Amino acid sequence: MINKAPTSLTASIRTMFCGALTRMVIRPSIYTPLLVTLTISLYCSHSIAGTQEDKLRAAVIGGILRYTQWQDSAPKTLCSLGSPSSENILLRSAHRVKANNQAISILKVSDSEHLKSCQILVIGKVPKTITQSLKAQIETKNILSICDGCKSDKWPTDITLIRHKNNIRFYVDLHHLKHNTITFSASLLELAIRIKGGNNE
Repeated sequence: MINKAPTSLTASIRTMFCGALTRMVIRPSIYTPLLVTLTISLYCSHSIAGTQEDKLRAAVIGGILRYTQWQDSAPKTLCSLGSPSSENILLRSAHRVKANNQAISILKVSDSEHLKSCQILVIGKVPKTITQSLKAQIETKNILSICDGCKSDKWPTDITLIRHKNNIRFYVDLHHLKHNTITFSASLLELAIRIKGGNNE
C-alpha cells in the first residue's frame, strides 16, 4: 500500500494553495521542506483564526490526495459531509486539487444517497440520521475517508486530521484500505504521526 512519490510534495501543495501558505509566517530553516508542507507551524498564535486553520487543513488534504494512487483511472469525486473544517476552502479551490494526477469534482453532500458517487469522503460533524448508513458505506465501498472535525472514534476512517503541538498533522489507518486498490506514497506516510495496520502496529 506504499508507493514512492514521483515529485516534490512540497511543490505540489504550494502550487495548490500558494495563497494560503505564503501569507503565513514560516521559518524554513527550522524545518525540512517536506515537513514545512504538511506540518506548518501555527506558532504565531495560540488562538488560531478559524479561516487560517481551515486553509491549512485543506492544503493537507490536497497534498494527501496528490500522493495517493488508485488502481483505476476513472475520474474521482470528493464529497464533503457534515461541514468539515476544510469544506469552504476545498470548494473554492476545486480547480487546484488533483487525485491520480487528474482534476477532481468536489461536492457538498447532505445525505447517504449522494455518497454513492463519491470516491473520496471528507467527514465533519455528521447528522445522527445518516450515521449507520454512512458507516456501512465506508466499510463496504472503496472510499478514501478523511476525518476533518468528525468524532474519530466513531468512524472507520483511513486518515484523521488533528492539531498536534500547534500543527496540523494526521493519523493513517491502513486497515480500511480494501483490496489494495488505494496506495499511499512513502513520502506521505513518513509524515504521519501514527500508522495503524500492516507492519506498523
